[in-house]
Amino acid sequence: MRHALHRRGGLIAGLVAIALVTLFALPAVSSAATKTDKAQNKRIAKQAKSIKKVGSGLKLVTTNLGKIDTRLKTIENAAPAIVSGLNALKDGLTKLQTLGTSTEYIVAQVKVGGTALPGCFLTTPDVPDNANQVMTHIDCVNPPAAPSANPVTVVAACRSSESDGTDSAHPCAHAGIVAMSAETDLATGPGNPTFTGFLASVPNAALGGAPLYDIPLKSPPFSTTDTSFPLALISSDNTVDLTTGTNSTGSVTSSVDATHLSIIHLTLRAFDDTPDATDPSA
Repeated sequence: MRHALHRRGGLIAGLVAIALVTLFALPAVSSAATKTDKAQNKRIAKQAKSIKKVGSGLKLVTTNLGKIDTRLKTIENAAPAIVSGLNALKDGLTKLQTLGTSTEYIVAQVKVGGTALPGCFLTTPDVPDNANQVMTHIDCVNPPAAPSANPVTVVAACRSSESDGTDSAHPCAHAGIVAMSAETDLATGPGNPTFTGFLASVPNAALGGAPLYDIPLKSPPFSTTDTSFPLALISSDNTVDLTTGTNSTGSVTSSVDATHLSIIHLTLRAFDDTPDATDPSA
């Protein structure tokens, strides 16, 4: 009987021990689970904040994309006007370049007895393309020489880089003598000049009565081979005599001898009657 009780008491004691162990172990397990949950909750909260930030960023990106799309549409709608404006600017710059590189001027050589008088060479400013004239004056000295009395003539050329000047129907420009005269020392001594003639271009019916005459063919505006350029006529100049024929009235004579000189006065005008509003090179 005692053995049975002993066995039963040992069984009960074992069960009680197991129960106590279980009782004391449960709070530890519960405590460990709570720490894990807290850590997980903390991580979840952190991720939630990160997700919220990403969401805000995406919203901002979406908003900005909408604004960019609106701007792109605005630019796209304005593109034809922009392209048109750029093309107009290009055309304007091209015309400006053409105008800046299109030069046209008259040169004139005074000759005495058919021979060029050294240094008596006239160059006008650039002839404008707005139908206005230019005018230039020169005074030349025919120095003392062997006795001679020779007529004074003027030949002119139009040096041009413009598109006209191809024939008489499309002349390079027009030129005319406003006035030419000479004063020659008398035989009584230097310093006693006498007037020895006057000449001027006459009205041209083809130009409405203007005292100007065509220079049909243009000449190159420069030369790299003629040593006389730009102080005299050169071999490539297409010249017109402004003092012979029916395009002028009067005559001028330069008479010199070994001790007496002659002074020749010349005023020349030039004009271009073919201005073109759309072609600055005309």
